[in-house]
Amino acid sequence: MFAYARDFFNLYVQAGSLDASADLLAELSGHENSRIRLRVAENPKTQAEVLAQLSEDPNADVRIAVALNPRTPAAVLARLSADLDPTVRLGIASEIDTAREILKALSCDENPYVANEALKSLLLLERSQNVRHMDTFSRRSKRSSKRAQNQFKRA
Repeated sequence: MFAYARDFFNLYVQAGSLDASADLLAELSGHENSRIRLRVAENPKTQAEVLAQLSEDPNADVRIAVALNPRTPAAVLARLSADLDPTVRLGIASEIDTAREILKALSCDENPYVANEALKSLLLLERSQNVRHMDTFSRRSKRSSKRAQNQFKRA
């Protein structure tokens, strides 16, 4: 039993390692244990083709991890945003980095939790863009103010 646990732990660590080879991640993506497949789906080094295969995994947590992986192709993410399992759609809707058009579509989801989460993400996205805009405006205002002060001192 301890040998199995040690082997599982080693595979689990390898599946999440940034040093894992593409071949190893592809191999582990077919592992019988969903936790190993989940770690592969979470790994930012996992190839797009492997993520596309994992997007059809029977385990919803694996599909959510695929959707949140930055290497997931846009077409795969769009398909996952229409997943039959609302927990997958909810996972996508709760991620502020999800494409705006997908969040807009999810804001009209039949599941009220998914729709509400997508609306919250859109609002957070809008606020973060406004803060960035305000920060840029503030920096420009400070520079303009310093220029004006320098010109006033010269006069």
